[in-house]
Amino acid sequence: MKTSIVSTAYFTFRDYESGLAKLKAHGYDATDYQGLVKMDSELYSLSNEEIRVFLTRVRASADKHGVDIKQVHGLWPTVGDDKTAEDRQKTREYFVRQIEYAHYLGAKYLVVHPVMPIRDGKDDSEETFLENERMLRSLIPHAEKWDVTVCIENMPFINREISKVSVLKRLVRLINHPKIKICLDTGHANIFHDDLGEDVRLLGDDLAVIHVHDNHGRNDAHLLPYFGTTEWESFLTALGEVGFKGYFNLETRIPEKMPEPCREEMRLSLSRLASYMADKASSNLKA
Repeated sequence: MKTSIVSTAYFTFRDYESGLAKLKAHGYDATDYQGLVKMDSELYSLSNEEIRVFLTRVRASADKHGVDIKQVHGLWPTVGDDKTAEDRQKTREYFVRQIEYAHYLGAKYLVVHPVMPIRDGKDDSEETFLENERMLRSLIPHAEKWDVTVCIENMPFINREISKVSVLKRLVRLINHPKIKICLDTGHANIFHDDLGEDVRLLGDDLAVIHVHDNHGRNDAHLLPYFGTTEWESFLTALGEVGFKGYFNLETRIPEKMPEPCREEMRLSLSRLASYMADKASSNLKA
């Protein structure tokens, strides 16, 4: 199984050339591109044509360094916290643009967070479920056009039903389209104290992308694996059992405040840890 890490662990908007080179030198095969996440990022100050040109250059640089941009993270937070239909429409418009942008990066997967409208201070679970069904169905024509699979991600909010892996599984099975899949975030699932192996088995073929990080079951800390309370053996075993075909993607990084050269040594150690975990998952693949 190939290894990947979020782009923000190695580069920001403009320094992608050197960042991609170092990412590859440290042993990763791919990156999860994070440059589309924030509405206030420099990217969105550009025209659509300028964005296409820029992302095409990023892809060319990745190709040059032998790095696969396999997946892209979509907008977060969503517009206006999803409070109104107008907010949700604007969020949808971002998702539509990002599907196209993923294509220019050469990515096959766009990860999106569910819309989570709050009505009168309460989570209207069934209506929220329907809002997400409508949102995902509306993205299918664009996903087909650009050959990008949209992956909805489980969330860390314990008071929101749409956060749960089981609810997303029900949602994706209802839609039942090959361009709509699921991203399993291990840190988010650990806040629910899930058995990650059972989550992986439940998702089965609907699991296309993973975000791997750790926490202590209380908040979304994005710790390195084995620095929190996640039970990793079950997860790695299950990835092999279901024949997971995606990349082993870390959504964590070495803190900027870590002094050099310790930080560089820890970066290398993290890459070795990713390879160890990916190899262990691969060793569990059924013949």
